[in-house]
Amino acid sequence: MNDTPNTPGQARRTPSAQGEASRAVALIRIGISLTLLVWLLSRADLASVMEVLVNADVRLLAAAFGLNLMGWTLSVTRWRLLLRARGVVVSFDTTLRSYLTGIFFNNLLPSTVGGDSVRIYDSWRWGAGKAGAVAVIGVDRLTGLLALLSLAVVAVVLAPQLLSGIPLLRLWILLGALGLVTVAGIALIPDARARAWIRPLLRWTAPAFVRRMAEKLSGSLRAFRDQPRVVRRSLAISLVLQVTVVLHAFLLTRALGLQVPLMALFFIMPVALVIMSVPFSVNAIGIREGVFAFFLGLFGVSLSGALAFSWLAFGFILLQGAIGGVVYASGRRGRSQEADDMVTPSLQDAYQE
Repeated sequence: MNDTPNTPGQARRTPSAQGEASRAVALIRIGISLTLLVWLLSRADLASVMEVLVNADVRLLAAAFGLNLMGWTLSVTRWRLLLRARGVVVSFDTTLRSYLTGIFFNNLLPSTVGGDSVRIYDSWRWGAGKAGAVAVIGVDRLTGLLALLSLAVVAVVLAPQLLSGIPLLRLWILLGALGLVTVAGIALIPDARARAWIRPLLRWTAPAFVRRMAEKLSGSLRAFRDQPRVVRRSLAISLVLQVTVVLHAFLLTRALGLQVPLMALFFIMPVALVIMSVPFSVNAIGIREGVFAFFLGLFGVSLSGALAFSWLAFGFILLQGAIGGVVYASGRRGRSQEADDMVTPSLQDAYQE
């Protein structure tokens, strides 16, 4: 037992202090969500919002849900690809059940971390190991972000006039592209000398917390540095996946009678998804409505129309979460015969790796 007192600035936070901090953060997020919602709703005509929703084209909504199903297939395929690179072979059915359960926990918990935790745990349970499981989901996330940014850059290059109302748009996109590509390079480029050349660029383009994240990723994802083909295939799948996300949004706008150019959505959706992934509020409630009110408003969409689009898109997310909840409640998550035949390490073994 160490009786040495902690020096100032080194005192450990007690469990009660950590709990209080967590509650304070949760209350702040709830406050942000409520404040933004109240502010937006005070300026919107709720009757008009409901009218837009009630008159939505059901056929286009069904087609949009079909793209959700395609997205599940692409996401699971990408995850299985990365698992195989770590020597783990799991059936599509087993992986899909875990993926849907992750969507459920994304909706249940006040951030997207819940879904990632489910997938990391299942990747470990299937035999990827603790570090391998983190690396698999890390590469999955990183290639997804790269694909999002790529679509935004292409949209700005091909149709800059569509988003001329956003000040310094090209500068923001350039800085974001440099920062994310640099992070990816430090994390995934196999040549240590090349990574050393990239690091100064990160200091010029990214704040301190991004640099720390890059260094952590560099350690966690080193398992994939010698598998560039796998990373390229993951990125290719991610690009197709993000295209389906944009097409899904396009179908929703058309179902609601909103005339937003498809090329504009190739910029709006990636940027909106990145903003909404930052845990400023509870499940992006309030942030989602504000982001779409701003971007869709650039194309003449009324606040009522933007709120209808936002709530409809959120409704699809909740629907997928409900499906994931049914899968989770069934008690068969990851329990196909293939998974049952695998040797599952104990939790203690995982933390000893």
